[in-house]
Amino acid sequence: MLAGLSTRRRSLLAKKVLVVGCGPGGLRAAVEARLHGAEVTVLEPREGFTRMNVLHIWHFSKQDLISIGMKNMYKQFGVSTDKETVPIALVQHALLRIALVVGSTVRIGCRYTGFVASDDKTRWKATADCAPEPAYPKAFRKEIFEFDSIVDGTGRRGIVRSTESLPGHGQVISGRAASGQAVNYAFTCNFAKFTGDHADQMAKGYQFHMAEFSSKQVQLDVIVYFRSLVAHYVIGTVKADELFKHGVIHDASLTGDAFMASSNRNQSALEKMALTVGDDWAVPNKAGFFEEGPDSRGNLKPSVALF
Repeated sequence: MLAGLSTRRRSLLAKKVLVVGCGPGGLRAAVEARLHGAEVTVLEPREGFTRMNVLHIWHFSKQDLISIGMKNMYKQFGVSTDKETVPIALVQHALLRIALVVGSTVRIGCRYTGFVASDDKTRWKATADCAPEPAYPKAFRKEIFEFDSIVDGTGRRGIVRSTESLPGHGQVISGRAASGQAVNYAFTCNFAKFTGDHADQMAKGYQFHMAEFSSKQVQLDVIVYFRSLVAHYVIGTVKADELFKHGVIHDASLTGDAFMASSNRNQSALEKMALTVGDDWAVPNKAGFFEEGPDSRGNLKPSVALF
């Protein structure tokens, strides 16, 4: 695993990266930044890993974890299937060990509280309330952390992303998390046994299939196809600019609830894009969409959603 240090460009040497959140995403980002030479600090308010809800691990994610040194695979985590499952806490413990081995600093019991004004023109600063070490009184103390880049690993809560501006440094520039598109295409016949209504299930990510993804009409980051008992199910992630390009959203600059509001979406364009995704990836879709419902008015609607 340490061999990875020599295969990555040391593009972050002398840079400080602050990661807020010690979940799988935050820890994986910390490992990557450290492998690129950054000085990395991870802040986590909890004092232990107790989240035992189960993650689906796609094949490319498993290969990524293996590539950075994860060797002790559980049986259900290492079998040859499209998706495997593993409790979040187990992934966190494994990634924590790797983060520490490559030299990241992980501060357990530190709750990020926000940005602070700074006269330093080269770095920003953030504050956190941190649990004391044994040598300190039993009270939280405020600490200041300098950084060149900050990673929000707090999931949908978006604790850092909700900060509107950096004092003295203008507007925060943050990458919006990709939106998800879920589609159920109807079978053209019962049980999908006829020619043209069958395709191999898959789970792929742009990181590992760049040429294939780049050749598609709709640029996705991830796609998963599962053939259920009732429909062809596809879920993918797509960035705001791609949604705007296909006319699915009207204003790509909006965030949060305003971005997902029905007034900012074009359902017809979403359905058209969903059919294009099906064509891109050879997922049977000639029968149109599976219809779900009925709703309170007794109506059925196409099973196409953006979230």
